[in-house]
Amino acid sequence: MHSKWKMFGQLYRKDMHQVLPELLLVIILSVAMNLAILLGSGIMTQLLIGPTFMLLGLAVLLPLISSFKTFRQEWNNKTVYLLMSLPVSGGMIMGSRLLALVTQFVTGTIVVGVGALLATYHIIPKELIDMSALHSLLSNAAAYKYLAVVSLSGLAYMLFLFCNSLFSQIVGRISRKLSGWITLGAFIAVIWGSQKVLELIGIGQFSGTLSENNAEVIFQNIVMPAFTSYTIGYLIFALLLFVGSVIIYDRRLEV
Repeated sequence: MHSKWKMFGQLYRKDMHQVLPELLLVIILSVAMNLAILLGSGIMTQLLIGPTFMLLGLAVLLPLISSFKTFRQEWNNKTVYLLMSLPVSGGMIMGSRLLALVTQFVTGTIVVGVGALLATYHIIPKELIDMSALHSLLSNAAAYKYLAVVSLSGLAYMLFLFCNSLFSQIVGRISRKLSGWITLGAFIAVIWGSQKVLELIGIGQFSGTLSENNAEVIFQNIVMPAFTSYTIGYLIFALLLFVGSVIIYDRRLEV
């Protein structure tokens, strides 16, 4: 058991090394923009707030790009055959890759998100900040629960996209000549099909009415159940795609 965890750690470090350039790019850009805001003054600092928050999009997009890049590099460099020859299961190989992608996504979004919030707090005139309202928000346990549910929903969908990327690329190796087109088609088809299935069984949809005037009641009774079911639905799809990827990989699909 110890040797398996040691091997998994080595695979994880290898996969993290592959996604490190994209992660460092996000961190460096975020730190640079926030330093410019914190150390600067005038209209320029206010103009940088927008791009600072836009880095969140980059922090989300780059891990998805990495999920395609690392696999393609291994196939092109033929190092995938070395991995296949190792005494490790497809579950460990796919699991370490998935964990590296999640680490890249979570680290990048946290760094960018926290930095953007701190920069925003820095440039807003203090007389415009209602400290009592801010303290009330920060001490409100329900706010953290809502934030956790929304964050988990986003993480669940990214897990689904990562697993879809791995699955689609493995399926794409069925044909050497049409590998790219098969991968793209499978990736899009899975997203479309999963969305249709969720719509068919009513998962992730907002049910109820918005006649309530209390925003907390709306969020608690309508938004929260929708996000929760959405999270569960995409986690199930992610698990199915991951298991499918492992099964195909363990059969040593020759390409």
